[in-house]
Amino acid sequence: MKSALVVLVILLTLLPTHAQTAKTTPENAFTPQQLQQDFGLTRQLFEMMHPALYDVIAKEKLDRLWDSTSRLLDHKLTAFEFFNLLSPIISQLGCGHTGVGLPTSEREYINRYVPVKVKFLRGKAYIIADQDNDPSLLGSEVLSINGQPMTVITAELFKHISTDGINSANRYFHLDNKFDLYYGLHIAQPDTFRLLIRSGNKPDSVVILPATTKRVTRSKVGLISSSPKRDRPFSISLPNAETAVLTIDQFYIALDDDKSKETVYKQFLDSCFTLIRQKQVRNLVIDLRKNSGGYGTWGAWLYAYLAEKPFNYYKEAVVTTNQDLPFIQYTDWKQTEYRDYVKDITKTPSGQYRWTAHDNLKMQQPQPTRFNGPVYILIGRKCFSTTAEFCAVAYSNKRATFIGEETGGGYYSINGGDMMEMILPNTKVKLVIPMRKYVMAVESPSSPGHGTLPDYWIEPTISEFLSGKDVEMNFTLALIKKNRK
Repeated sequence: MKSALVVLVILLTLLPTHAQTAKTTPENAFTPQQLQQDFGLTRQLFEMMHPALYDVIAKEKLDRLWDSTSRLLDHKLTAFEFFNLLSPIISQLGCGHTGVGLPTSEREYINRYVPVKVKFLRGKAYIIADQDNDPSLLGSEVLSINGQPMTVITAELFKHISTDGINSANRYFHLDNKFDLYYGLHIAQPDTFRLLIRSGNKPDSVVILPATTKRVTRSKVGLISSSPKRDRPFSISLPNAETAVLTIDQFYIALDDDKSKETVYKQFLDSCFTLIRQKQVRNLVIDLRKNSGGYGTWGAWLYAYLAEKPFNYYKEAVVTTNQDLPFIQYTDWKQTEYRDYVKDITKTPSGQYRWTAHDNLKMQQPQPTRFNGPVYILIGRKCFSTTAEFCAVAYSNKRATFIGEETGGGYYSINGGDMMEMILPNTKVKLVIPMRKYVMAVESPSSPGHGTLPDYWIEPTISEFLSGKDVEMNFTLALIKKNRK
């Protein structure tokens, strides 16, 4: 059994970026009968347990995908080949908490990497590091690799990245971090890479680089992300007498005891908003750009310091069944703990199922030290899960001005809660799905399938990114100054 808190760790383990496979030789192949058994279990898991299976893709289309893929399993395939058939199906579900990965023992598939690290800005890929630290390549846009346009490469890799809805923001976040891994798994692993690049006003040029056996990383010197290391993933600062900046990099903390985690976080919030009152701060900036999620209740606790009146956070928690599972022996759940879990599931008069045990389903109360002034929230492609939930509620209640990029997580609903992991009996391919869909207590989205959209879409240029210029924060502080006049 897995909680949503560790879902990102699970997905990073399961997704192809960390789930490399051994050489795909015939000796490692599985028979059609074995493949059909694993495929049947995969479909059964999703159709019986996934709480939002048809939210993004219509049932008829998904059924056609299942059926057409099943027909491809008529000859021997390796685990990697089987995985590569499942991956595009999973990504079309529009659920960033759902993943598929290769057996953890197969970690030697990629042995030749793209020799550059790229950053995606406005849909374009820029070199931010290379294996030889060549300054002439820094900041160059990559137009093509080995003759294949980057637009085509990006579209192909998108097919293997699960994200919420039809949102591309979180997909770009994954490519920012692991483009070389996705390329090696889903495009090619050549000995040489021929890059067509564009550098400023110079004519487009070709550079030929040998593959590297190790991933290219970038020094964090001078980066915004290289802020001083803190004992806690949250902090507060006062850049001037009228403004406070509350930075929350994650909605969880690495402590052994759950009670201790809650106590530390609640005490931090209370101390921050007490300080804001004492200092008579007029404007609050909440920086969530590095925050990929955590405990669901922590988002609601934060919003309670912004709320002007009692509020709902979750509208409902949708589940699919309270019946015993015929495939539970292949999952990380024991029958006893699963039966204990379903005690909190009720059946509605219409025959649907709802989970009732989450504190966020209750009416929430504002905190006594709540902040009543203008709020500015910095968001970006990494904002996911709990972070996306918090942003949705704050946006729907018109409680903040949002600055940055679209959140990586959804707006109207988020799939999460307890997770179920399945290891298929033959190929050992892994699957992970969320067991609940949290429908947010928000107004209907203006852009269905997307995350929370910023009021001011601010994204750095490549030169600003390389120099470490914090354009989102600078814009926000300038906006506060302008609004004060």
